[in-house]
Amino acid sequence: MKKIFLLFVLIIISFNSISQETTAKKIAVISMYADKNIKPGSLSSYQMAFQRAFADTNYSLKKIMNEFKDRFYRELAPSFPLEFIDDKKYIATAEYKNLYNKISFSKDSTNLSRPYGYLAIQQTLLSSNDEVIYKSFEAIPGTDLVMLVSLDFEFVKSGMEVLGFGAAKVQSKINIKIYDKKLNKIFKLYEWATSSKELKYTPGGMFNINEVQPLIEDSVDRLMVDVKKLLPKKIEKMKDKI
Repeated sequence: MKKIFLLFVLIIISFNSISQETTAKKIAVISMYADKNIKPGSLSSYQMAFQRAFADTNYSLKKIMNEFKDRFYRELAPSFPLEFIDDKKYIATAEYKNLYNKISFSKDSTNLSRPYGYLAIQQTLLSSNDEVIYKSFEAIPGTDLVMLVSLDFEFVKSGMEVLGFGAAKVQSKINIKIYDKKLNKIFKLYEWATSSKELKYTPGGMFNINEVQPLIEDSVDRLMVDVKKLLPKKIEKMKDKI
């Protein structure tokens, strides 16, 4: 009798598990980008020098962003109780590409670095792209939710500056937002992490541009570790909304 009862319990648990899997809402990441111009932060007096440095054609975040995209789907996406639609099914479609024509605010900016095929949709207090988000549900059939992911970077002074000579680290910041079909923002995560490494600068804010990318990579690595730990608690708060 006990065996029959245990078997019955296992069947119920299995049924509930399958039911939850089949009812998981589908989500599509419609925007992923990073601003390659590192904000001066506490080194604001050197802003003009930094802008000239970041205009160097050898400075690029394309490799970093393509790797970040892969890590996002591999390390962070599984934490969400959602079914992520394979981006290969929509980023190359005409419907998704046509969303570009509706994007407002800096859509052509060379400062924004994106993984291959992705759009940069900025949804901030200064720039509303509600129409793009709304239309993305039509462009990607079957999706219940959409996600926007962005990275920003900022210099953080490390130690004291002496006669214009100093050192700085790079802080990476991630912003993740999820919207439903009614344009309700049902999830938001904003987190940051600072590189363990640093670069040296000389009077006037001069530094070696080749030293920047390793610091970005280092700070992004540390950020991914922190976000992976933080996500379960953040997601628990949004479960009732999905």
